[in-house]
Amino acid sequence: MKKCYVLIWCLCWIFSCRESDEKIIIDTEDPKPPTKLIQTNIIGVVMDPGGNPISGAEVSIGGIKQITDLNGFYRFKDVYINDLQDYLFVRAQNYFDGIEPVDGFAGDTSFRRTALEEKVLRILFHRSLMHCSISEIYMRSPFQQILS
Repeated sequence: MKKCYVLIWCLCWIFSCRESDEKIIIDTEDPKPPTKLIQTNIIGVVMDPGGNPISGAEVSIGGIKQITDLNGFYRFKDVYINDLQDYLFVRAQNYFDGIEPVDGFAGDTSFRRTALEEKVLRILFHRSLMHCSISEIYMRSPFQQILS
């Protein structure tokens, strides 16, 4: 009986130590997580930093576009967004484009408030040259950031 156990153990050891013909392939590219879309409703308003509504702004998410009304409101009904995170893109004439992350729950309605910064053109007059020149375009903000 002992010889039988030893024989079985030796056979298991021999067959477990043999080389495998299977090739292991390691993917070097970053794997992308699976995308899950949820159906939700999004309503919102687009305004300037002073709280005034911006009418005629283009708001888009997932390839679907809406235009804001006279009060700056828009609505996406039964739109599909990425479960993890999606983005709302806002564009209006004379304003810098806005990008805002959007998340929601299936069948829920979320409200978004987006403020766009106004593009302002400043013209400097030089007394000695008696002509005007456009010196810089800057964004009116609390920090007065200068853009070239």
